[in-house]
Amino acid sequence: RHTDYFNRSISCGSGGNEGSAGVGAIHIPGTPTTNVNANTSVMNACFNSGSTGVFTSSDNTALNFLY
Repeated sequence: RHTDYFNRSISCGSGGNEGSAGVGAIHIPGTPTTNVNANTSVMNACFNSGSTGVFTSSDNTALNFLY
């Protein structure tokens, strides 16, 4: 799921919780469950023009867990 799945307005400017999408959001151990790094993560719902494109520590944790 997106880093800001719980509040898409963080990266998109509007929108709310993505909801369960019928499959649920599964928390990845070691990643935050609140708005930590949500503005700088490259895994947001919408692109942030202020992003450097560098993975945050939370992005790296998620990628390492999944792959």
